[in-house]
Amino acid sequence: MDLREAVEKYKQSKIPSLSTTCEKASHHSKTCLLIAIILFLIFIYLIQQVPHWQVAQFGITNPKDLADAENSYRATLAQIFGGIAIVIGLYYTWRRISIAEENLIVAQESQITERFTRAIEQLGNEKIEIRLGGIYSLERISQESDKDYWPIMEILTAYIRSNSPAKVIEIKDDFPYFQASEDKKDELEVMDFQPFNEYEKEEAEVNKLPLDIQAILTVIGRRKYSISSGEPSYLDLRKTNLSRFVLIGANLEGALLYEADLQEARLQRANLKEANLEGAYLQNSLLVKTDLPDAILKKAKLQWADLFGAVLTNANLQLANLEYATLSDANLENADFGHDTDYNFERWGATWAAGATLENAYLYNANLKKANLRGTNLKGAIFKEANLEMANLEHADLKGADLEGANLEGTYNLTIEQLSKVKTLYNAKLDEKLEKLLKEKYPALFEKFKDKPLFPDEI
Repeated sequence: MDLREAVEKYKQSKIPSLSTTCEKASHHSKTCLLIAIILFLIFIYLIQQVPHWQVAQFGITNPKDLADAENSYRATLAQIFGGIAIVIGLYYTWRRISIAEENLIVAQESQITERFTRAIEQLGNEKIEIRLGGIYSLERISQESDKDYWPIMEILTAYIRSNSPAKVIEIKDDFPYFQASEDKKDELEVMDFQPFNEYEKEEAEVNKLPLDIQAILTVIGRRKYSISSGEPSYLDLRKTNLSRFVLIGANLEGALLYEADLQEARLQRANLKEANLEGAYLQNSLLVKTDLPDAILKKAKLQWADLFGAVLTNANLQLANLEYATLSDANLENADFGHDTDYNFERWGATWAAGATLENAYLYNANLKKANLRGTNLKGAIFKEANLEMANLEHADLKGADLEGANLEGTYNLTIEQLSKVKTLYNAKLDEKLEKLLKEKYPALFEKFKDKPLFPDEI
């Protein structure tokens, strides 16, 4: 029997509570008074007689000694009765406090239930201000009641899935290539996550985004728990339309976001560790310094996305499209851009095992150590000062890639044929044997590349 069962059994014992005793006594006041008088008389009698009987056995003849002995026994007996009375008093005091605490808990739970019901009703109201009130009321309840925390998160995510589902998305080829100025990037880096502040409200109103959806995303983004600290399951935001919403610094660890529409979303410094973004639409989204370690981005559309300084260690980027994406200073160590590490190119052909597309991507100073780039499209990609140490480049297409200052030491399956098609290898670090062969056959690759001037019609 554990402690809880013992306490429950004790509560069900026949010892009445103080309130029960008082209630019964109030209905029989005369009888209780008579019983009290009788008990008092018995107590007086015992105090007088029991010490006399105890001392009589010693045969004391001196009256003074006899009186002192009897008084000593009476004092001891009085202390015993007094101790019993104190213990009984303490028990009833403890019972009274326990009952008061239980009543308080019941009252609090009743109040929370009432607030919970009212907040749910507000979510269905036509007026946006009432819906917002319901959303923030649910947030407050989730902070006060651990029992209601996860049901509230499920309700809020279900509201988004129901009211902002992802529609059939057409792949656009006309996204502007996002090139933030240095001032703009500094602004994005220092921007604090102040959930649903005036900035977010302005963004939502200017872009005609639903204020209630933005408010829920804000609440979810600042919730007190996560999948690694107490949540029983993953946030379910599958196939939702979160395009252009502000999620700066949001906690979306482990969230299910596959096939979600996150085009042009603001996700700077968000926590997307172990999030499932398979097949998600992230074109032109801002993921500056976003945490994406162990995230699943398989088949994700990341064209023109800004991943400056993002952490993508051990991320799954198989078949992802990163054309024109900015990945400068990103940590892509152990990231998997390939298709199948057991695929036999010679037997089945390279086109069957195409990896991710990083065509024209910007990877200045990116860390690609031990990354799997097997079968990837790296045409025109800029790898200036990038670390490709021990990366797997088997059958990777490096045509026109800029490898100036890149570290290619210890790379796997990198051939002279692949490197012969690159734009430049100026100041690149290569294995000694490979570098010697390339310098003999393609010495121009090691000269500083000069872009030819463009004519007006080419501009």
